[in-house]
Amino acid sequence: MSSEAKLSSEANLPNSTKFASELFLMYQTQHSARAISYDRTVAASQSEHSSGFTLIELLVVVAISAVLAAIAVPGLLRARLASNEVSAQSSLRVINLAQVGYAASCGNDGYATTFAALATKPTGATDAFIPAELSAVAPVKAGYVFSLAPGAGSVGGDSDCNGTETRTSYYAAAVPESFGFTGGRSFATSQADTVWALASAQAPAEPFGSPAQAIG
Repeated sequence: MSSEAKLSSEANLPNSTKFASELFLMYQTQHSARAISYDRTVAASQSEHSSGFTLIELLVVVAISAVLAAIAVPGLLRARLASNEVSAQSSLRVINLAQVGYAASCGNDGYATTFAALATKPTGATDAFIPAELSAVAPVKAGYVFSLAPGAGSVGGDSDCNGTETRTSYYAAAVPESFGFTGGRSFATSQADTVWALASAQAPAEPFGSPAQAIG
């Protein structure tokens, strides 16, 4: 190579280096811009996904909840019915015990035909014959409505210690407030001290017998 050509080539080296540097800077700038744009797109997508449930996810949750409710509700209803029925039977036995105490200590061997008579304390006594929860005219307890009346074929007896008329027999009943919802059976009892049950909205009638069943 001649000395003149060599000098010309060396003179062009700075311009070539500058051009390459400029190309590199342009590539780096474009690459950075694309990277930033991609990051923003991914972040936006993640933000939209995490902002809440999709419609399909909500529908799945609702469907699962409906299935669980369909399984659980009948079982809960049966459990409540059974609990209310046991409570009603226990309350009728409480009434029977109250009548025994009343007849022996206040009724002159006669029975009360109202809850008010059983809820009245004898002179000098500290307690009534029946709990306050059963002292209303028609007490309601655990989904059952209670009633007290003269028994079939009863006649009037002597007045009790508070001057209230008594009867020779009584009839107590418990029926569901809402048949099939608060209770699936009705109950009744009398001075014979046996509780009878009937799968009906109506309590077993006297004289007790089929289709009602004695349950003790």
